[in-house]
Amino acid sequence: MSASAVTNLSPQVRLASEYAQWAELIRQSQCDLRVSVPGIIQSFDADRQLAVVQIALREKVVTPGKPPVDTTISVLKDVPVVMPHGGDWWLTLPIQPGDECLLVFADMARDYWWLRGGVQNQFELRRHDLSDAFCIPGPWSQPEKLPNYSMTNAQLRSKDGTVVIDLAAAGITVTAPVVNVTASSAVNITAPAVTTKAVGGAAQALLTQAFLTWFETVYMPSVKYLTTAPPNPIGVVSTVLEAE
Repeated sequence: MSASAVTNLSPQVRLASEYAQWAELIRQSQCDLRVSVPGIIQSFDADRQLAVVQIALREKVVTPGKPPVDTTISVLKDVPVVMPHGGDWWLTLPIQPGDECLLVFADMARDYWWLRGGVQNQFELRRHDLSDAFCIPGPWSQPEKLPNYSMTNAQLRSKDGTVVIDLAAAGITVTAPVVNVTASSAVNITAPAVTTKAVGGAAQALLTQAFLTWFETVYMPSVKYLTTAPPNPIGVVSTVLEAE
């Protein structure tokens, strides 16, 4: 198109052309902007608490004059993993390869913050870059969904349900093949009664308040030898067996 032809364009056509250029510029800017995307953890370094993550969606790459190509984005390395913690307390998870996650891309370059902590300057003027991802374990696809999801209780559990800590308004239930309690000082149980129950059987009283009261007020005072030494023998008694 000649310069005179462009000059002679009607205002409506000229505005439409400019709008199309701005729309394409904005669309391309949006394509370059990273916000969040699902990922699949490839490995986890427990010492550094960093993950290698594969983005779970392919990018549609368009080359002028060629059809779009679905392209796998290279794995992201040294991705910090987000875990709930506060003060000196942490909730940790045994992250495994294949675990699904959500990748979130920071507004600014996180390099110096990750290395030093505190408030730092930006290493580079990056915005929502693939290099500035954080990994949040938790989102799941339908093939990885949790069976028997509880709609009434809060649970900390294994996927197969063999280990469950269940918190409900009625109480707390712990289900596990083995439960071990290790205390460096003492184990204290305060309850009106403590019962035990074999699998498939009825609950049997292990300790009751009535028994504990009797033990403390009746039995303990009557057992003198628990607090005093036994009396010394008066003399030696011997028995002689005579031969036949």
